[in-house]
Amino acid sequence: MKIRKLALLAATTGALACGGVAAAPITFDFSGGGNLYNSQGNVLTYTVDGVTATVTSWGRTSGSSNTTFAAAATGQWSPGLGICDADEGFGSSCNTTSEHYADNSSRLEFFLIQFSAPVSLTSANVWVPSGKDGDVSFGAADLAALYSLAGMNIGGVQAAFGGLTGLDTAAGTRDIDLGGLTFNSLLIGAAYPNPGEQKVETYTYNGACIEWYTYGDKKGQCKKYERLTGTRTVTVDPLDDFFKLASVTVESSKDVPLPGTLALLGLGLAGFGIARRRAVQM
Repeated sequence: MKIRKLALLAATTGALACGGVAAAPITFDFSGGGNLYNSQGNVLTYTVDGVTATVTSWGRTSGSSNTTFAAAATGQWSPGLGICDADEGFGSSCNTTSEHYADNSSRLEFFLIQFSAPVSLTSANVWVPSGKDGDVSFGAADLAALYSLAGMNIGGVQAAFGGLTGLDTAAGTRDIDLGGLTFNSLLIGAAYPNPGEQKVETYTYNGACIEWYTYGDKKGQCKKYERLTGTRTVTVDPLDDFFKLASVTVESSKDVPLPGTLALLGLGLAGFGIARRRAVQM
């Protein structure tokens, strides 16, 4: 009877141990350079801890007045991934710093990152050059591998990626919270629509009258007002946005034993060993 109880305890403990699962954070580091942007529509792949991220780039460079998207060239520079759209070319023809960024200057550009399995989208790090604005739009969806944006207008892209409602307008190089939702595809690029920038300005205005007309047709009217100074927040024309994508962090749903469950598993195996030795002795 004692042997049976011990074996049952070992089995139960082992089962509990096997049930422990923790999300595994995975960071895809796109910095450091090395991948050449040698063609429009090239595909870059990165594999970390068994999860593969496939990266393509897209620019709104087709159709009448550049209204639809076409494949762009994806390059990996020291700060991170950049985009050269069809109008900018690739290789040596896309060789100025301003052309290397994901931007919305004249054209609108996005990275499409597709994962080999659904992941929890945690954060993205964007590198914004000094003196530039770096507003970012993003959206997510579950899509077929090597999904194409070719021929789609911005309305179609928004519909495919949940409205493309993610927007981060903080300044400078930073981490962007992607919300933690679970999908297999992430679209991230320069802000659309590009929000107007908020600016605090100083202005002057008329206060109380400090001098009056005392004669003539204007008698009784104010001749001079007190001049006061105040501040107000105004919306100015939006600045073009520029950034490189330095990294993306996700959480994988694959099974990872929790620290406590490893101890339980050891205890369960030990219990099986004791139960077996006692059975042999008997």
